[in-house]
Amino acid sequence: MRLHELRKATNDFSNDNIIDSGIRSNIYKAKLSNGSFVAVKRLWNTQHSKTEFFSELTTLGKAKHPNLVSLLGFCIARKEKLLVYSLHQPRANPIFKEWPLRLKIALGVARGLAWLHHNYNFCIVHRKISSKCILLDQDNDPKISDFGSAQLLKSIHSHLTTFVNGQFGNMGYVAPEYTRMLVASTKGDVYSFGILLLEIITGKVPTQEPNPPDNFKQNLVDWIDRLSVRSLLLNAVDRSLTSVSRDDDLLECLQIASACVASIPKQRPTMLHVYKSLSAIGNRYGFSADDEIETRPNDINNHAKYTRMLVASTKGDVYSFVILLLEIITGKERTPEANPPHNFKHNLVEWIDRLSTNS
Repeated sequence: MRLHELRKATNDFSNDNIIDSGIRSNIYKAKLSNGSFVAVKRLWNTQHSKTEFFSELTTLGKAKHPNLVSLLGFCIARKEKLLVYSLHQPRANPIFKEWPLRLKIALGVARGLAWLHHNYNFCIVHRKISSKCILLDQDNDPKISDFGSAQLLKSIHSHLTTFVNGQFGNMGYVAPEYTRMLVASTKGDVYSFGILLLEIITGKVPTQEPNPPDNFKQNLVDWIDRLSVRSLLLNAVDRSLTSVSRDDDLLECLQIASACVASIPKQRPTMLHVYKSLSAIGNRYGFSADDEIETRPNDINNHAKYTRMLVASTKGDVYSFVILLLEIITGKERTPEANPPHNFKHNLVEWIDRLSTNS
């Protein structure tokens, strides 16, 4: 998108159009020439902002999912770095009185995170999950945003990625191992989601509140741990929910959240497991996913390196081109034919290898 168009759409980046602010950017409500409204993220002209810009462009440029905010375009001009998104409500705080609506938000976020971790050739670690980055559309479906710290991993089992520029995520949502090891992983996202789920169920913020309830000291996780030891988890539930929800559903969600915030990363479930567990609860309220999360990669010419590592590269494209070239030259398909020629077994590559060995 052109800079002059975005300047006009935001009234020259007027303060009156700001809908959210961060330490490295402002987000503006903008009206395009076709009458549609979008959100424009304007990043400051710093090295950190440059890293954040290209991180969002790289991840959201590839990732398309109903529970992720949609990247519509971008602009790099002069000293400006702008990202254009679909427009949603600024953030999703657990202020809704209806338990089914809170559950719907939690389920949607879990679904989006599970997709990022499991349904992608490169696993994406968000690293800044919090209530601040969860937006709502007109149907109150959640959209995960703020991918400025996100990073790509080769797979969910890839060991950890170091933090960039000392970014540790949002206070109260950061996994305890981050401050010790300065590394991020999918298990860190799971921890942050667990905090968000606790926030949704209890109505409490992750850190110390001005007027804390009984036994609420230090932070939300410590409070939940103490209640769990005494088998009093249901005491943590937001009182406004008790008359419109089933205790067994609330307890099950609290147990899921408690598992997510386990102090040892290996003891935390995966986001796919969390999503499936919440889906089972959501089914009781009539919530069903439009699509299933597939964890297997697409077949890419049966290339062994893709199958083994689940990683795409330029070398993979070279392999695929050579297969195509062999098909053109030999007139044979890459997999066994109905009436294969002499010595043609298994596949085209092995046949060529044997012929080459025999000159």
